Amino acid sequence: MSSVHRDVIRHRTSPRLYFDPPDISYDVPLYGKKVKDGVLHERQMGEFDNAKTRVRNNPINKEDGKRAEKAFANIEFYHPQDREPCLTLEYARWTDNPKPGYVDSPSLHDPMRFRDLEPNNAPNTLDIAIKYTDDENCYAFNASSASLDKFWKQPGLVLEGEEFHVRVIVDATGMKETAEEWFILRNHGKGGSMDICLKSSEDWINWVGIG
Repeated sequence: MSSVHRDVIRHRTSPRLYFDPPDISYDVPLYGKKVKDGVLHERQMGEFDNAKTRVRNNPINKEDGKRAEKAFANIEFYHPQDREPCLTLEYARWTDNPKPGYVDSPSLHDPMRFRDLEPNNAPNTLDIAIKYTDDENCYAFNASSASLDKFWKQPGLVLEGEEFHVRVIVDATGMKETAEEWFILRNHGKGGSMDICLKSSEDWINWVGIG
């Protein structure tokens, strides 16, 4: 087999990642667990809105396609006028990964940091930010948030402001290049929720009044 042929095969079977349009899950319940007198008790601590996207692995050759192994995501948040991020979140949370523990429970973070993305075009949900209706600001969050604050609100991950340009970067073992996408996140302040869309989408064009 020639080197050119090998390169073609590698190209057709390599992971190929892309992002779905983002959305908001509203009124997501947050539960706490605690062992008392040898009995595990669970109670709802609150509820929040969750901005998220979905990442898919869709190789050209699906039959022999390769999974993106140990995929992880970093997220950069920018104020619209800035070229440097106001916040960089390492190891964003894969929503559907096994949950090692929540409130009052020990947590092991690695199971939530990495995920194998199968070459079947299935959605892999990635969390971007959360907001409680009674709060003024949104929060970025990751695997450590659940163990460091019972409401997943780390002071160092607060997003102060009304609008953010959000860059999501996904890398994995064996990938030649990272996959990335830009979003626009809008915070509606105390008493409100969030909006999120692709930066290139019609929603964003309408928001800023282009055209």
